[in-house]
Amino acid sequence: MKKIHAFLFFTLCILSTIPAKAQHSQGYCGTQGTDMKWLNHYVQHRNLYNPEWGTIMYLPLQVHLVADSMGKRRMSIPTILQTLHKVNQDMQQAEIRFYLYRDFDNIDNTTWFNHDYSGGAQMMRINNIRSAVNVYTVGSPAGNCGYYLPGQDAVALSNSCSGANSSTLTHELGHLLSLPHTFFGCEGVRYNPNEPLSVFKSKIRGTLEKVDGSNCSFAADRFCDTEPDYLSYRWTCNGDGRSSVLLKDENNQTFRANGTLFMSYANDACATRFSDEQIEAMRANISSRRGQLVAQSLPQGEITSNVTGLLLPEDNKVQTMRPAVAWEPVQNATRYYVKVSKRKSFGGAPIFKGIVKKNEIQLPDLKPGRTYYIKIYPYNFVSFGAGFSPTFSFQTESLASTGSPKSLAVKLSSNLIARGATLQLFFDNTTSKDISLYDLSGKRLFQTHVLGRRTISLPMTWPEGNYFLRIMYPGSGPIHTRRITVY
Repeated sequence: MKKIHAFLFFTLCILSTIPAKAQHSQGYCGTQGTDMKWLNHYVQHRNLYNPEWGTIMYLPLQVHLVADSMGKRRMSIPTILQTLHKVNQDMQQAEIRFYLYRDFDNIDNTTWFNHDYSGGAQMMRINNIRSAVNVYTVGSPAGNCGYYLPGQDAVALSNSCSGANSSTLTHELGHLLSLPHTFFGCEGVRYNPNEPLSVFKSKIRGTLEKVDGSNCSFAADRFCDTEPDYLSYRWTCNGDGRSSVLLKDENNQTFRANGTLFMSYANDACATRFSDEQIEAMRANISSRRGQLVAQSLPQGEITSNVTGLLLPEDNKVQTMRPAVAWEPVQNATRYYVKVSKRKSFGGAPIFKGIVKKNEIQLPDLKPGRTYYIKIYPYNFVSFGAGFSPTFSFQTESLASTGSPKSLAVKLSSNLIARGATLQLFFDNTTSKDISLYDLSGKRLFQTHVLGRRTISLPMTWPEGNYFLRIMYPGSGPIHTRRITVY
């Protein structure tokens, strides 16, 4: 690693106002400066800091999902999970890993959903969790894709600049961990290759880094392995990860900006890395300023698989009254985000959408004789990248009888029954029937013969667990088998 000699530095604190990006009226990153006082001291006295290479630094993250005052337009759970997974992928080379401090914090406030810096500061001041790194997802964070606010030590992130392909949160967390822009000091001033460099230099607030590296330790971002960069607007890199714009430094040396660095303004597809010196600074910042947050290990095990199939309904048929759907549990998953729809595309209003802690849900009443679709996204506080399971389908039974005993319908009040509660069975006929309950080993626990009744009540007094309920019409063989869960 290149060693940097000590220099006397001065502190710069700027307000970045960046040219427009498509989704926002202002720009990409609206970070109000970085802690240059700390960074300057670090660069001058590196021997006093210990970046602790060789160990993963685990940092708790509290995510606040902000919606408008009606609870609308909140970032979706899959989007925030994909965003967090992308951040951990990006930070892997730095041996930094974020995990959830606790469940997502839902906030409903229109003023904070689309806020200015003053509103953002208020939001953070009121809602920050001191024991974690705080991130707020909103509609418009002061007109930017995101920003880090040093005074509140928290990040705001736009819903539209998130997801599996966005490095915006990585960029903002880089700011939180001490990193300036690679073009630090040039914020808000657009570089024009067709005008004298002296014109550009007169407008900026910092020192332009030179190609020969002679001033790299006190110019721009203070790192000598990040190359000069004067481009404070979003730009697309070429096949080599460089800018199409040819820039010129004060020695009249030409160069192209390096877009592979997360702290540049190159498009997301270009940015893939932090430099070694940036990584050392982030780790030193964590050790010296956030050491109390660092965990020695992850609080949960990793998720390495996904949902492979449904447990309920077993015969792909489900009753229409408050039906239950269950799926194969995923090892180490403590949360499941579930979507159920009447459309295979999952378009339109969902039948169910939300987070559950068990591998089962109870749905509202469904229409008979229809096909429904379900997909599940398992996660926990440390693993966010499992993605959605394959789409599974199930059908509701038709209530129409054809006169044949094998087509006679039965509905259950629920497949999930609290111990001691009563299970209701509803039949569309008065035909005699045998009803039996078995445990999973096949042992019969209960049997009764019923004649002339359409409704039957069964007290569920057995221990918690899974059971099979079998309804048989004498002389016709078993025609209904239902899985019951007692909890």
